[in-house]
Amino acid sequence: MEMNEDLNSILASFGDPESPNVGKLKRNVVLGWMRSQDINTMGAIYSLLLKRVYTNRIEPPLAFEDYKDLFLRFYERCITEDLALAYDLDSFVLSRYTAAHDFTRWFISVFQDNQIPRDHIDEIKNWLRQLYIDGSSAVKLSIETGILEHLFTVEQIKRDFSDWKSDPLLKSAYQSAPVSH
Repeated sequence: MEMNEDLNSILASFGDPESPNVGKLKRNVVLGWMRSQDINTMGAIYSLLLKRVYTNRIEPPLAFEDYKDLFLRFYERCITEDLALAYDLDSFVLSRYTAAHDFTRWFISVFQDNQIPRDHIDEIKNWLRQLYIDGSSAVKLSIETGILEHLFTVEQIKRDFSDWKSDPLLKSAYQSAPVSH
């Protein structure tokens, strides 16, 4: 797989997981990389931002608002496009269901983090709502079985999504999400 200039810069700046670089990273440079529309570049910066060994080097530190939009754009692209690139070992792209599971873990941690304002959680729920409404049947199924089924194992989250029961566009998603125990 051919790497673009941003991807090369990102990987060189962060270093690899076995031997990460130790120098500080400028926040504005990282924010610039986060604006990339290239899905593989988005995936690289996403995967690095999940690791504290990397995020602790960014100065000044990133806030939740800084990375939330990147995460949602990346999840959306992976879930809707389900690219074959996801199966390339040199790629940072996630398959549809891997992205759904990653989103689920991330949403649960965001939902349970008292430091994150409720309006961000509502924004993420609205994003998921729109993704479901606009999605193909494959996207809808991945949201029902790859996201909602797992989110609903947390009773507080299931209650928080109860507004979907009365929405004609979302009712079937709420009811058809099998709840695993």
